[in-house]
Amino acid sequence: MDMLSSRDKLAAALGRPNIGVGDYYPVCSGAGYRSGETIEKSFGCYLPSEVHRVSERTVSAYAMVKFGGDSLAIGGIPISGNAGVRLIWTRDDTQGATTLPNPFTPAGLLCQRGTDPGTGLPTATSGCVVTQNEINFGNGATVADTTKANHFHALPSFNIKFDLSDRLVSRFAYSRAMSRPDFGLLRNFLTVNRLTPNLNDRSDTNITRDAAGNAIAYDWQYTGQSGNPGLKPITADQFDLTLEYYFGRSSSFTATGFYKKFCDYIQAGSFNVDVTNNGVTESVRVNRPVNGDGATIYGAEFAFQTFFDFLPAPFDGFGVQTNYTYVKNNGIETVNLTNETAGGTAGGGISYDTSTVKARALEGVSRHSYNLVGMFEKGPVSARVAYNWRSKYLVTAIDCCVGFPIWQKEHRLSRRLASPARDRTDRIRPRGDEPARHRYRADAAGGLDRPAQAECLVQERPALSAWRATELLKGGRGVGCVHLGLAPAFFHARLTRYGG
Repeated sequence: MDMLSSRDKLAAALGRPNIGVGDYYPVCSGAGYRSGETIEKSFGCYLPSEVHRVSERTVSAYAMVKFGGDSLAIGGIPISGNAGVRLIWTRDDTQGATTLPNPFTPAGLLCQRGTDPGTGLPTATSGCVVTQNEINFGNGATVADTTKANHFHALPSFNIKFDLSDRLVSRFAYSRAMSRPDFGLLRNFLTVNRLTPNLNDRSDTNITRDAAGNAIAYDWQYTGQSGNPGLKPITADQFDLTLEYYFGRSSSFTATGFYKKFCDYIQAGSFNVDVTNNGVTESVRVNRPVNGDGATIYGAEFAFQTFFDFLPAPFDGFGVQTNYTYVKNNGIETVNLTNETAGGTAGGGISYDTSTVKARALEGVSRHSYNLVGMFEKGPVSARVAYNWRSKYLVTAIDCCVGFPIWQKEHRLSRRLASPARDRTDRIRPRGDEPARHRYRADAAGGLDRPAQAECLVQERPALSAWRATELLKGGRGVGCVHLGLAPAFFHARLTRYGG
């Protein structure tokens, strides 16, 4: 029990010097393969190869012009909008190291030959095929490396609104967006691992045998895990076309079509790399994040809102909101890119390229989703009852334990009662000229309950601007927006707290 209560005592008890088996030396032991620990701070001891420094510098500039006015029209239709461009320069400096395989242990160099009693075939341990080249290559060395990468992007945008009539508005928007890689994927490291052969496997073509069937040589195999400090940001060209019909002071119907084209989408890649160490060159099969080919996402969104003003009081305070979204993913192959280890699946040796079930879907995005919200606003009372549904969506393309895609279904019922409420004349109105960047605050209709309201930042998504902001509460306590349940890649909510 004393050892269980002390991490250091437990690690020392299980370490190789005490139990004599295995190849485990505890952190901060300074022994075995941990003998190179040189960085010691209050939070632990690290080998040089375990420390990866990543720095990123950005410089940006932007310009925007607005157009519109009473005299600007096309074919008698008043227009307004804006156009602009943002220029971004990014530099990533990464410091890391290549770590070679650990040296052979005495047990790994031991050669024992025998005969299988069941088959009569000769047997041998892996030490019988170790050569001096393998010993020289796998010496546990750490080779420092520094990489610098520069990226430049121009991100244009264009937004135009057509006032077709007093009640009918159409909008078109184009923009190019950029998303930088996660810092964890930029780490500059390569860890090389040696695969120990089973010389009794007669199907292994890497084994060379003599006429009697004895293993006399082996083509040693090496694998590696690596980050990619040269990853490019993901870019997307986005198009949105919206038609908005306002048929009452608190009623509207909107229909939106959208299309996104991705470039340099980050995926997992696997390829051979020649690594030289101590005068010996070996081919290493490396898994690392890479920029893949482009892909597309397209779909449609429909939203409806009204209050039943024609009913007698107090029933004229009732209303309804509903919306539906269809999203089609075409050509995106997502995989389990982890930024903790930058590795793939754990434990099972599953390869996404060769042996897993391919989900062929974007993680977190449902093909179908809809919301149905019942509302009541009268005097000091404001209430919401919302039902949110989405079709199945991909959680991960490769689960850490079973190596298969994991899907999930979700639906939710939420309700909210709050006061006081504002006059409904401010609930909904056509918006004027705005860039493709809109701010709303979401209430429980978007799935967020009080007192934790949300400020919804819908960036470069003009299609979402069709969901007009609806003021719900006095005193700056919050306003509402409709959330179609899209994945976080398209809808970002930052939780904040407002008074009350």
